Amino acid sequence: MASARPTTPATLDSQPPTASEMSMSQHTPPPRQPNLHRRQLPQGRAKLQALEVAVSVVAAINELHFRRGLSHLRDHLTRAADNTALRLSEASGRTMGNRYQHLEAAYAETQEVQTDLMLLQVHGVDIPSSLSRQADRLGGLIYGLLRAEARAQGS
Repeated sequence: MASARPTTPATLDSQPPTASEMSMSQHTPPPRQPNLHRRQLPQGRAKLQALEVAVSVVAAINELHFRRGLSHLRDHLTRAADNTALRLSEASGRTMGNRYQHLEAAYAETQEVQTDLMLLQVHGVDIPSSLSRQADRLGGLIYGLLRAEARAQGS
């Protein structure tokens, strides 16, 4: 059993008080309070279904086989599909201002993807109907996002 130290006034030859004898300093800051007025960040890419569809369209486009002489359409189709996914990703990270602009650009890129697919069919490339349906669905999802954003902005 430890011996209790007497509580006598401190003198020059006395030892410093132990941790149990010390009380909280007057300079100790108060405990932190949670900041309840913090602005909520957007849900981000994890909650954007259109982005998932856009990535699946890019994957399906990479599976297509093109015959010679159609490299210009292949390149344009690939760029338009990639840009759709990138624009959606950028729009999902925006909270104000140019979110609508990025959604508009993604919608325009989706229209280019759909037109490229039609042109490739005219040139005899076998386009799976599932890819055409995915591209149409993607256009509808982005159009819905545009309408929702316009309503949120009060346009």
